[in-house]
Amino acid sequence: TLSLYRNSSSPADADVIGVVAFNAENDADELVNYSSLKGFISDASDGTEDGQLNINTMVGGTSRQRIKMDSTETVFNEEGIDLDFRVESDGDANALFVEGSTSNVGLGTSAPLRQLSISNSSNAEMSFISGTGR
Repeated sequence: TLSLYRNSSSPADADVIGVVAFNAENDADELVNYSSLKGFISDASDGTEDGQLNINTMVGGTSRQRIKMDSTETVFNEEGIDLDFRVESDGDANALFVEGSTSNVGLGTSAPLRQLSISNSSNAEMSFISGTGR
């Protein structure tokens, strides 16, 4: 069990309450923080306490926030870096796929051709687009 406890006489909103850092040396013998978990107090008010947890990883030499979980939402890739997002199901490696470079979304495909592409088991692709501009 790892328990991080910040004992403060004046806890306040936005206080950092704990950090778990995963550090290692790179091939130049430099210490690098490759990933971290960081906890915050979102609301310190008695009875309405809220917390936030961020997961950061090193991407291309820069620490990037990959997941943010707070009291109202869970956000993946809030920094908008060019990363794909993929959810696997029991029978499909690409049950949900968001392509970072195009912002296209695929259901059942890792290569969505439109804003929303749906591919069924016979590889027949269907696309649905509504609105204007795309």
